[in-house]
Amino acid sequence: CIRDRDYVQAYQFKDGTYQQFQLTLKKMSTNPPSITDETASLYNLYRNMAHFFRVLGKKRVNLTRDVLQNEDEILESVMQTFYLWATDETADKEKTGQPTLKTLYTYSGFFLNTLAGKSYLFRRNSKIRLLTIYYSTLILDRANDEQLNPAGIDIRPHIEFLLNDLQNQIGLIHQKQYLSRLMQLADKYKLS
Repeated sequence: CIRDRDYVQAYQFKDGTYQQFQLTLKKMSTNPPSITDETASLYNLYRNMAHFFRVLGKKRVNLTRDVLQNEDEILESVMQTFYLWATDETADKEKTGQPTLKTLYTYSGFFLNTLAGKSYLFRRNSKIRLLTIYYSTLILDRANDEQLNPAGIDIRPHIEFLLNDLQNQIGLIHQKQYLSRLMQLADKYKLS
């Protein structure tokens, strides 16, 4: 279990890692990044660039970075599990602390549509970058279905990008599943 790793224990969270996870979700939900007016001013751009440090603080950001660096072997499965948990419509989000679709959409838009979000992803390895874009695209599709895309983010270029890049990515366990889902989305959005 990740919480038992020495590098996680070194952070000495008094309430434990699950409590930190819940607190992180709450902080991110109540302090979303800007996805529409990021380039309206330098202030907005800098605010978005520092979003995670500003909202989560240095300690939580460093822990997240350490997990990304040390748990590469399981991150694909963890990201899939998180996506399924976060998008489970049968769960009582008040009790479980799951983010709302609006919050998921905002962070998906941040990664797909802003300079700060793209910059953040370019500093990650290709697997994490592609999987983040993949799950962000699935969330954007779900938001489109619910008519919850107020920023008007066009999903089509992200589908095309992923189809190309995921075919060339090495080392993904569920690569065929991702490509199959993207082909369904390509048909749905009438891409050639």
